Amino acid sequence: MKNLLTLIFILFIFVVTNAQEINKVITGTDSEKEMLIGLCNRQGFEHPAFKSWFDKEYQDYIPDDLTIKELRKRKKDVQITVVLGTWCSDTRRNLPRFFKVLDAIKFDQNNLKLYAVDRKKSAGEVNISGLGISLIPTFIISKNESEIGRIVENPTLSIEKDMLLILMTGD
Repeated sequence: MKNLLTLIFILFIFVVTNAQEINKVITGTDSEKEMLIGLCNRQGFEHPAFKSWFDKEYQDYIPDDLTIKELRKRKKDVQITVVLGTWCSDTRRNLPRFFKVLDAIKFDQNNLKLYAVDRKKSAGEVNISGLGISLIPTFIISKNESEIGRIVENPTLSIEKDMLLILMTGD
């Protein structure tokens, strides 16, 4: 019994010390407004500093229905990683549109990772150096854990059409 309690205590300490804070909001340098940093999820955009631009762009965007139907057929085994900056105008435009598309295709949010960065493209305590980020936002689309394409900064056609083209080349 004593060994079991010791094991449980060690596991508890391990989990607590390795847990990363989600949706951490910091104030930038030089009197910048608040920004998300590190690992985040959709709920982070409910923060008052981000909610108004997120909600407006989400509501205003109307994805292409035919493309959405095709994306629904191709979403199996897809994982998406997004590196974003809440201070970035391209993120403020494209991230809500991206979520509108994900909602329309009923994308499994468990297959989505979001990393918020500061202006130096640092995600705080989260190391994203292996992702090869040069511009943000960057939407990295993978299938069966292998990257098949990216949307960098702005889509060529639209979020949904670019995603479909990437998924078609990944088949």
